[in-house]
Amino acid sequence: MALPELARRAGRAPLAVALLVVLGCSTRIQLPVTPKTPTAPEATSPQNTLHRIEWCWERGETEPCRDLFTCDFEFVFSAADTAGNRFRGRPWTRRDEIDFVQNLLVRGSAVEPPATYVALQFDRLLADLPDDRPGRNPRWHRLIDSELILVVDNPQREYRVLGMERFYLVRGDSACIPQEMRDRGMKPDSTRWWIARWEDGVAIKPAPTLRAQASPPVTLGTLKARYLDPQAASN
Repeated sequence: MALPELARRAGRAPLAVALLVVLGCSTRIQLPVTPKTPTAPEATSPQNTLHRIEWCWERGETEPCRDLFTCDFEFVFSAADTAGNRFRGRPWTRRDEIDFVQNLLVRGSAVEPPATYVALQFDRLLADLPDDRPGRNPRWHRLIDSELILVVDNPQREYRVLGMERFYLVRGDSACIPQEMRDRGMKPDSTRWWIARWEDGVAIKPAPTLRAQASPPVTLGTLKARYLDPQAASN
């Protein structure tokens, strides 16, 4: 079956095509290139907040990621993901997220060198819905579910991450703004959005007909755990 037909049936054309390209290639992977603006998208909507993550990771720019996560931010590993075992007793916080991005893009970790190539795609059409948790007002609290395709290439190996992610976002006039960002002049602002919670789903398995042509994908949790130095998890 041709790629356009598979993409049409999948219902998410750009992401589906990219997924098949990832799974069908046994050498270096290159996701389709989406034109990028010279500056990071402003987090003026739930959708743009995720696009800002894409921009940062693909450009290797860590600074614009600092103003995306609330002071009470938490990344939640899938319950079935053993990579999250060392975080069962304490949450993955904003500090961990910032350290992970720095290690991924610039410094490397104790077990992984910094990436030489990063490609990240969320769904092209991101729909935000009311936050489904009790006590959340939909005017200030939204959620986005999205597929994720992430390719990370470093001098040692290549990671393929295929998963489902859930983001809980809060409007800036209701968000817990980190003190670091307050010191830089950021104040409660109804025109911008922050990520308060990021839940990682189960990795998508390769299609049976393509499984022999590519190594299985890993979870986003696996990648994050490998790029966060072990000693950081004990602090």
